Amino acid sequence: MDTKVRPHSRRRVPLSMVTLLGMAVVPFLTATNCAPQAPNVTAGKAFDMATPAPSAPGAPGGMMGAGPAAAEFGATQGGVKDIAAARELINAGHVPPPEAFKVEGLFSEHDLPLEGQRSDRLFALKAGTGVTTTEDKPSLWVQLGMSSNFDPEEYHRPPLTFVACVDVSGSMGWDYASGNQNYGTAGALARKLLDKLVDALDQHDRLAIVSYGSECRLNLDYTSGGSHATLHKAVAELHEAGSTNMEAGLKLAYKVAGRGRRDKAETRVLLFTDEQPNVGHTDAGSFQQMVRAGADEQIGLTVFGLGLGLNSDLTAEMSHLRGGNAYSLTKAAEIDKLCEDEWPWFATPIAYKLHVDLSLSPGLELADTYGFPAPKGQETPALDVATVFLSKRKGAMLLRFQPAAGARLQDLRLSARLSYETTTGEQVGETLGVSFAHARPGQDGRWFSQPGVRKTVALARLGTALRSATEDYPSDPKGAAKRLEAARAEFDADRHGLDAKELDSEADLARRLAELMAVGKPQGNLYPGGGER
Repeated sequence: MDTKVRPHSRRRVPLSMVTLLGMAVVPFLTATNCAPQAPNVTAGKAFDMATPAPSAPGAPGGMMGAGPAAAEFGATQGGVKDIAAARELINAGHVPPPEAFKVEGLFSEHDLPLEGQRSDRLFALKAGTGVTTTEDKPSLWVQLGMSSNFDPEEYHRPPLTFVACVDVSGSMGWDYASGNQNYGTAGALARKLLDKLVDALDQHDRLAIVSYGSECRLNLDYTSGGSHATLHKAVAELHEAGSTNMEAGLKLAYKVAGRGRRDKAETRVLLFTDEQPNVGHTDAGSFQQMVRAGADEQIGLTVFGLGLGLNSDLTAEMSHLRGGNAYSLTKAAEIDKLCEDEWPWFATPIAYKLHVDLSLSPGLELADTYGFPAPKGQETPALDVATVFLSKRKGAMLLRFQPAAGARLQDLRLSARLSYETTTGEQVGETLGVSFAHARPGQDGRWFSQPGVRKTVALARLGTALRSATEDYPSDPKGAAKRLEAARAEFDADRHGLDAKELDSEADLARRLAELMAVGKPQGNLYPGGGER
């Protein structure tokens, strides 16, 4: 076991407090800081700050970047973080498969804040509500978020212990130069991302590299993050080596990570892959068991899915577990954006086991959840998120309810009891009451308590329609195109009056997909090249 790293001095950047929205409590930090060690907290009381972890400044010109002095941050749940693969398939003239559209991924590409007063406590729940009507059937919406009085000046990111688990199978194309500078091979994307990561590490961090193809090996044992030349050399020496035995590679990576854990350091396996295992166990369940066992040992997992060869269901199954998240990268330019937005937040969870129990008034029934899985088979509605991460975007926790026939909006209400576990194991709770007493739908059947809820609901409805249309497409291409076009029209109505230019691209995405369906374009898959199914 390594000795403890000594704290060293660090410039503190004062930041104004802003609202925390999404899955859990979020300290707002600059792009040169990272998640704190969890505070010692007791629900409903004043909070004492824990001793800060050692800081780790970023290398000049490295992955962290300068960033604004008062960058605002939010929180997002773990899991799939984008729908990049679906976008690229549409750009290539293919209809994506249904699994390419995940509402949580669409949410993660947008900033989804809620308005409200600053909390006078460390964490506090807040909510926004809305009403929509489709074919005379009303839907009631609740978006949950949180606010905080947390002062980020006392915290700096902990040292990081990374084990890079790198796919060097033939499908990754490590030994082949891409003829397209924008769309590199999966291997080229992995090499660039690894090099960017190396540039961001310092002497308080450590990196080991495991590779897997037909066989797996420890290419580089733990090396100081400050030894950039040694680390870059190890990355440069990676080369193609046969088939894809992801099972063996992850087993070795978790073994190396297990012996590398350090006090007050964050330990994480970074999986670089095109996600098409073909040797050993290849099913999601087997990988889930491995990732769950690692999570039990406080070892997180970040999956970097590279190229268009993405098994998104496999990614989702692994990244929803404790400490897990996932990103898909199809273009070299996306790596710089990822590093700017997500470093080092992807590697530093801020809360675990987020759980929300809902108590509903008579006449109100939970119909659906968006952006995270909801437990099945429970007598009372409840929601769970395994891990919460810092993010420059505010995440969304969205629920849809259906009122009983004859129920009055003014009589419908619910209470939400949130609990979560801090990174030090403290249990924290908060309760919030939500009412539709002030809901006044207009002639179009719509009403929202604030613009942020309108935006989130619009994205949820569109994401659901995109997946549904691609599910129907093989058996009814014309009908799927027609229904998607109708959904796009509803999306336009939902976003009417919003000052959110980024939603224009989503409307255009739906339009182009409907056009592909209308002319019978082939439905692509998430294997390398996105070829026809």
